[in-house]
Amino acid sequence: MGRFWVSTPAQRMVAEQLRPHGVTDERVLEAMASVPREEFLAPRMRRHAYEDRALAIECGQTISQPLVVALMAQAASPQPDDVALEVGTGSGYAAAVLSRLCRKGSSPTAVEWSSRSRWRRRSRRTFACIRATAKT
Repeated sequence: MGRFWVSTPAQRMVAEQLRPHGVTDERVLEAMASVPREEFLAPRMRRHAYEDRALAIECGQTISQPLVVALMAQAASPQPDDVALEVGTGSGYAAAVLSRLCRKGSSPTAVEWSSRSRWRRRSRRTFACIRATAKT
């Protein structure tokens, strides 16, 4: 990401929450800045999308705080030719971040917790490269 004007909520999140807390992988920082976290939340929760905390989603689950997602992605160190499998994907946010880091055309398979999840519809529209498999 280098030097840029911090203008979007995602860019502010990277500058204020991720970099100061040890996320140094530029690819991970770029992925975190490019994935709109609000797309993975119910409309009533979207105003909280870039807060540094886990947030409630459907079925009594939570979407992990951005720092946790970034640190896990950095620890996994996915390379552009890697293929990812995420089990228990919840909202799909982490899978969307991984989709920016893994092989183009062969992106994460996200196994979600419920076929009723609205994430499936959102992911097809916003992150069409993620293949979702429902487990009820």
